[in-house]
Amino acid sequence: MCKAIAGGVRGTYPLSSLREDPEFQVRMRTTDLAVCNQVFVDQQYAYTPPQGIRCIVDAGANIGCSAVYFAKKFPGARIICIEADKSNYEVLRINCARYPNIECLHAALWPVAGQVEVFDTGEGEWAFRAKEISVSEASDGEGVQRIEAITIDGVMARFGIETIDLLKMDIEGGELEVLRAGERVLDRVNVLAVECHDRWVPGCSRVVFAATRNFSYEWVQGETMFFCREGWLPNQFQKGNYGIIPRGST
Repeated sequence: MCKAIAGGVRGTYPLSSLREDPEFQVRMRTTDLAVCNQVFVDQQYAYTPPQGIRCIVDAGANIGCSAVYFAKKFPGARIICIEADKSNYEVLRINCARYPNIECLHAALWPVAGQVEVFDTGEGEWAFRAKEISVSEASDGEGVQRIEAITIDGVMARFGIETIDLLKMDIEGGELEVLRAGERVLDRVNVLAVECHDRWVPGCSRVVFAATRNFSYEWVQGETMFFCREGWLPNQFQKGNYGIIPRGST
């Protein structure tokens, strides 16, 4: 079960994967339950590597569904969560507080360090997006949600990370900005799990494919595209081909 919260109103939803965490919170009348279903029921991030996972960076962590999923699956891994929207981040911290291997950062993953503006696309709590602050907007801060922008290298430096074994990226079109610089951005990443948002930002998929050209394999699970380097092909694919595509075969 997981706990639903909304202005003091509480209820429960049956999610079998969360039986060991009855305090996991979702907000009623939001997209939170849909995210839980994607992660815990549909197993969108199911991945069993052939070697140990030491570090996971969860960019676009939302309320913590994927982080908690990873924490249960990889209890020895260090998990860094990055979430841009303040309301999502508040629930994220609550849901991850019981897991000592999860650390949370209120920021947006971005190609340059600084600040960005976070805005509501109107498609629910799972669809907040970041954008650059233009010169004309810089003096008009009333009612604007502005937060820290941090790069992949910046995350690694701040948390003392040498290699990211799994980078999960669901940042509502921000993947185009972050990965636009090409494969060097992912030099120290072994596995990328990314949702592309071409419907909002045309060209996202093209940029992702270009940035992962040095990765060896790709496959799709639900709305998420996985790319991994040689030696990181998941165990579930070792005994047969379930949609795995060796790079260079297309």
